[in-house]
Amino acid sequence: MLALDEQYSSKRGEAYLNIVDVRSSQVWATLPAVAVDGESWTLALWYLQEQGVDCTGTVSDGGRAIAEALRTTKAISTHQRDVWHVLHLAAQVQARLQRVVQEEEERGRLIERQEQQRASTGKKAVGRPAKTTGSEQEQRLSQLHRMLDGVEYLFAQLHQLLEIVVLSQQSQPRLLSVASRRGEVETVLDLLEEVVQSAPQPLRKEVQRGSLAGAARFAGSALLCPGDRRVSARSHCPVRRTGGGTHRMGMATSGDSGKAAQALA
Repeated sequence: MLALDEQYSSKRGEAYLNIVDVRSSQVWATLPAVAVDGESWTLALWYLQEQGVDCTGTVSDGGRAIAEALRTTKAISTHQRDVWHVLHLAAQVQARLQRVVQEEEERGRLIERQEQQRASTGKKAVGRPAKTTGSEQEQRLSQLHRMLDGVEYLFAQLHQLLEIVVLSQQSQPRLLSVASRRGEVETVLDLLEEVVQSAPQPLRKEVQRGSLAGAARFAGSALLCPGDRRVSARSHCPVRRTGGGTHRMGMATSGDSGKAAQALA
């Protein structure tokens, strides 16, 4: 299994292209900063073939340039999405939601102080008047907390479902098949979209800006192995070298995950 990765340079639109064996950390190729496009990656993959590297599969962050090159070299059928980037995106979305909730909590405390001041003095509170009343803000906060709880729960389920080994929730746990896990992931993503659609418009934009559900759904079966042959994007497949030389560099591996999805109560 080869990991394909781009390390962007200081020049806009250019990156170092790296190809690393996931299992052994052997560096098969690293290219100086070139344009990040399908042609650059195609040349890199053809170079590997010329060096006698026989790859049984690839894994990447799902970039368009890499996908284009894999289609050109007819290697897209054995390509997988890595787990780390999807989980990293989930963490970013969750952090944004938490910031929004914290800002609304602070706004709620400000509204409460203004209303208390108005009630005790009979005068208009100092500062910019609030756009909502205390009761309206309390309802809004309740809705935001429900949404944040739902998103955090579903993200945790997604993380668990992408673990290397996932067991069922039965009294006698059994190993979940790739097909079962794929179905569970789809359920989690469907529920996530429902939670997002029920959110207030400003907060809905925060989630949609991250495009987590779209990214994970786009990755789809590739997150859980093409052709049902592998357990996760972190599983190991051999890379055989039949001749030629190698080049060295550093590598980045894919990330973590864990369990079975459940419907939100």
